[in-house]
Amino acid sequence: MQSLEIKQTVGLIACCECGVAIEPNPANMCSGCLRSRVDITEGIQRSCTIYMCKFCDRYFVPPSAWMRAELESKELLSICLKKLKPMLTKVRLTDACFVWTEAHSKRIKVKITIQKELCDDCRRAEAKDFWRACVQVRQRAEFKKTLFYLEQLLLKHSAHKECTGVKPVPTGIDFYFAKQQEARKFVDFLMTVLPCKYHYAQELVSHDTKNNTYDYKHTFCVEIVPICRDNIVCLPKKQAQQYGNMSQIVLCLRVSNVITLIDPNNLQLVDVQATNFWREPFDSLCGPKQLTEFYVLDVESIDNFERKAGHGYISKKHELADVWLVFDRSRRVAKRQWKLKRLVVDGNIVGNETASVADEFQGFMEDIEEDALMREKINIYKDAEKAVAIDGDDDDAHPEAPSLAEMLDDLKFDDDEMKEETADADEGAEPMQEE
Repeated sequence: MQSLEIKQTVGLIACCECGVAIEPNPANMCSGCLRSRVDITEGIQRSCTIYMCKFCDRYFVPPSAWMRAELESKELLSICLKKLKPMLTKVRLTDACFVWTEAHSKRIKVKITIQKELCDDCRRAEAKDFWRACVQVRQRAEFKKTLFYLEQLLLKHSAHKECTGVKPVPTGIDFYFAKQQEARKFVDFLMTVLPCKYHYAQELVSHDTKNNTYDYKHTFCVEIVPICRDNIVCLPKKQAQQYGNMSQIVLCLRVSNVITLIDPNNLQLVDVQATNFWREPFDSLCGPKQLTEFYVLDVESIDNFERKAGHGYISKKHELADVWLVFDRSRRVAKRQWKLKRLVVDGNIVGNETASVADEFQGFMEDIEEDALMREKINIYKDAEKAVAIDGDDDDAHPEAPSLAEMLDDLKFDDDEMKEETADADEGAEPMQEE
């Protein structure tokens, strides 16, 4: 069953002059009719007189000053605009420049650009006030794997399309929105995909005492659980008993909308909800950065090795090895034929892309290869730049990579190119004949 996404659209009205469907505006007219019917330059003189002394080439500045100014200089432009200042009280001057004229013509032409009304978004942009709500996503952890996972979820569901700005910080990401409702909707999305909690605060920006209205800036601080994949966790004794009398020393298997923990002794799994974690929080003992890399030089097999079987629903057929061998990272990267998209803002990748962060992202991609449940929740794309591996002696030894059915084509449609290709195909096609 496929879920349908319901999008809210703005209702359209008919222009009162030509009847074209437009979005509602104070004049109820389209832009073409508005330009033909309303003249915002009404009341502004097209020409005026500026006095210049023919002996010293200085210009008269009322009431009694004389100023020396070169042609097409800032001083001369200010003198010209002062003549028009009383006429520009009802409009906003946005730009002014000179139009070239012959020096001996004794004529100065100035081109000005005015604006009569501003929408709310443009008014905020002019005042350098681009946002009304901010969502601060924070995670106090050494690794950024959970933030990488959040980035892929945002790209898949397009949950960041209403953002007016994205700013990375050392402990997380800041998302800025123009409306409080958009920020609250974004927070609700985070609460459904990650184990987190949030705090709300507001700051008073302005207050109109005449009509008793307030203007606030809203901030949502979202805190993600400080537990990442492959962290060793020590559970409180009471909490371990509630989770099926499992061991207190457990390993974090994955972090999605719940925290999945695994007992190394009997491979027992438990899902910790966000509400349970914040009610009785626990910290990690160590992470992958505290582990030591070593090489196995000699292996001695033990024939008669008995392990006590678990009880109840605990696994009775699995035996956990003392040492697990991992694969060479360089060969895995070379054979990887898929890629993940990144969140790009203003041409830069979000996340302070340093060498250490890039290495952590490679570790996140290795986790994607090994965990099929995580691959189901994100989009994986084919990497056309890498050639398909033809042969290899140890291909079967590598973990199961994402299949072609799980990968998506990274397509970019261009309407102009499509039209040209269609026209060329139509010209080269032979006409069909009926028999």
